[in-house]
Amino acid sequence: LGARGVSLLYASGDGGVSGNQASSNFCTKFVSVFPTSCPYFVLLPLTSSDVTTVGATTEQPTEIGASFSGGGSSNCFAQSAYQSAAIASYLSALGSNSSGLLSATGRAYPDVSAYGTRYDIKSSAVSLIVSGTSCSTSTPTFAVIVTLLNDQLLSAGKSILGFLNPRLCSTAAGMGVLNDVVGENNLACSGGTTGFYAAQGWDPVTGLGTPNFAILASAAGL
Repeated sequence: LGARGVSLLYASGDGGVSGNQASSNFCTKFVSVFPTSCPYFVLLPLTSSDVTTVGATTEQPTEIGASFSGGGSSNCFAQSAYQSAAIASYLSALGSNSSGLLSATGRAYPDVSAYGTRYDIKSSAVSLIVSGTSCSTSTPTFAVIVTLLNDQLLSAGKSILGFLNPRLCSTAAGMGVLNDVVGENNLACSGGTTGFYAAQGWDPVTGLGTPNFAILASAAGL
């Protein structure tokens, strides 16, 4: 599906590094979630697509990582080659914070992020303000940006983006196609154990960062 031009985005989850565990001040175990921590997502029998996982940020105009942004690494699925340099860089800077809780060889996530707090939505006739990585928040936001880029690429007679991760990993650092986010950590639980910190480059809170549409368009050849 990626080779056919399909970009599949999936939310990193809203439990920080505690995954889908119930919120508790005594929760200290870091748990990866599925299919977010999987390098591919099965859509139909014998049909799969590589996944771009989206975390969340908060605050404006200078974004920081959202404390609920899911992130970490899998103990089941291997890391892809395009991730290895970015993850090694983060591990070297990790120090004693959460030492040993991010696998150096597992599929790490999120890949990217987008602003994910205080979105106005309608549920039936009710107006709500929501925050998170799914619903109408960070993942749909990033997906809309990819859709707009694909629309412009098609209008220009070019191929659409398809699987995003290798391209983002190879260009993000050198071309600044994403806004690097630094600051805040994704708590293991509300008021509980400190999770990972958002840092320069890739990190398991905000991934490679948030989208800059103009620079992404330029990098895509528009």
